[in-house]
Amino acid sequence: MFSRGIQWMNENKTSMTHVSINNKGLNLYGEYFNFGFNKAVIIIAGRSEGCLYSCYYAKPYKDCGYNILVIDNRCNGLSDGKYLSFGINEYTDILLWGKFLHEKYGINSVILHGICTGAATALNTLTSENLPQYFKGMIADGMYSTFYDVFRNHIISFKQPVFPVLQIVFFMIKHISKVDAKNNGPVYCIQNLQKPILFIHSKQDKYSHPSEIESVYEKCHSPKNIVWFEKGEHSHIRINNEKKYDQSIIDFLKQY
Repeated sequence: MFSRGIQWMNENKTSMTHVSINNKGLNLYGEYFNFGFNKAVIIIAGRSEGCLYSCYYAKPYKDCGYNILVIDNRCNGLSDGKYLSFGINEYTDILLWGKFLHEKYGINSVILHGICTGAATALNTLTSENLPQYFKGMIADGMYSTFYDVFRNHIISFKQPVFPVLQIVFFMIKHISKVDAKNNGPVYCIQNLQKPILFIHSKQDKYSHPSEIESVYEKCHSPKNIVWFEKGEHSHIRINNEKKYDQSIIDFLKQY
């Protein structure tokens, strides 16, 4: 995935510009691929991933007439930051990135593509108060119900006892980073979404179980669709079926 992302970046390097914004003292960095369109996608990688990883997901958006912004999330890559909050605070970064695209490049339609925690960040963005109209919708690859559930499922997959590790870890997260990652997450805010959403999920996902994402999907009242993939571990869906993955996005974007 990294090598294919780097390959796509190199193939489109003449259209790439290094960009940055500042959010409450944090310098945040990204790469903007300007193909001359008036629409753009912001690709939001999951935990501990950044620009190069995000480039792997760019192709269907360029094919559909979208410029592409890949970013280093706070605490990752070149961007500043000390603590991750699983989208609870990071959504304000995405709001500013969207404003940057709108004001500097005249982008009037912004789509969000989030992977894992990036999907939670995208959802928090689109359910925030006073959302600008140029944010039009999102694609959620491997969204989860809560990060608490994801972490619990990781422990179970390694055949280790859940108690007391799960409880200690989330107590420390709340104590150190000041965010409640147990009682926040997509399952708590999806009902507030009013923008279109495409769920992309694998039946083999051990960390965000299909039953959990079905619960999130049922709570969603906005225009929605879900595309299931037979193969692909968490955040490794496209690599197992690039044609179906890309066509799912293309079909979704054609509707809006």
